Amino acid sequence: TAIENCKKFNYYPCVFVLKPGQLLHINKGRLHAFRKMSTQQLEANDCHSSLRKKCIVENNITADCICMSIAWDWMYRGVTETGINDEVYHSLDSASLARNHGKQSLAIPQLSLIQTATFFFAKFKTLAYLQKSIQYETLEAILTVLKGVYPGLKRIVSDQIEMIDAKIEEENPEKPYRRVIVKNEPDSDNGFSTVDPFGNDFFCFLCHQELGNAYMHCNGCEELLQKDFNICLACHSNEDRLLTDVQMHPYSELTSSSGRRTDYNHAPRKNRDMQRCGCKKGPNCKRCKLMTCCSCKCHQDYSLRFRLYSMADLKNLLDGVANAVGQRIDDNSEMEEVEC
Repeated sequence: TAIENCKKFNYYPCVFVLKPGQLLHINKGRLHAFRKMSTQQLEANDCHSSLRKKCIVENNITADCICMSIAWDWMYRGVTETGINDEVYHSLDSASLARNHGKQSLAIPQLSLIQTATFFFAKFKTLAYLQKSIQYETLEAILTVLKGVYPGLKRIVSDQIEMIDAKIEEENPEKPYRRVIVKNEPDSDNGFSTVDPFGNDFFCFLCHQELGNAYMHCNGCEELLQKDFNICLACHSNEDRLLTDVQMHPYSELTSSSGRRTDYNHAPRKNRDMQRCGCKKGPNCKRCKLMTCCSCKCHQDYSLRFRLYSMADLKNLLDGVANAVGQRIDDNSEMEEVEC
């Protein structure tokens, strides 16, 4: 069996049934696999075969029932300044490695790093204000965390600032349909925002990059499809990726005539500028009045948005953390190899 094969390679897996009300803590780096409970009979050599039979008999289970589990995924932060720095490095590096292989990472290291810095910097300001009424060890522990996360925070914020500045400057008057609307107010501060800033789907539609804070939001998908299509700033700057068609309608494939319509799918690759064409395959777009099958360019119209923090907020956070740790960090300690 698979379990016996694991033992041959000196792996000693635990095989068990997690029952209602029970909790399981999986340590950092531990490989794990699970499946939902069912009354379906398993093969005799399956590692869960006897356990499942026993569970069915003991609990008098006669039919399949809804089996729901709640998982809380967490990332280890570390304790010392060097340890925290290493954990930040490996979290960002692992997410980058998954993205380079076309896979979406389960981790959200960018947002976690920003939130960690925000939390501990707020504690630092509070304790610094109280001054004599606090213990030195408490303040030192907070500074240890801030020193550990600072290099990664600086890299993330600096990269976002650089890309945002370039994004604002790249406006092309010859392509008015490819505009970028900058919404400086974070989604979390806007009570009328159409996007949930705390959602779990903030990954680039095209390259699976985590959208930790700044992201590009397709206005065409928003207004024509009533769906969110979010991409990273790097993909928006890449012409080939920007013009990638993506199926959004569950039944209209991109190869079909309806699938090429901009009111069915995210279809930005349109090259005609006329009001009507000879194909006669679709109606005019209700947004731009051009034909949805060949001329509408609404899916090249994006908004630059921020989830929880404006760019000014992030700059202030970075400056505050830098001042808190004394900004005596050697530039060589920054994680040059990490793609954020």
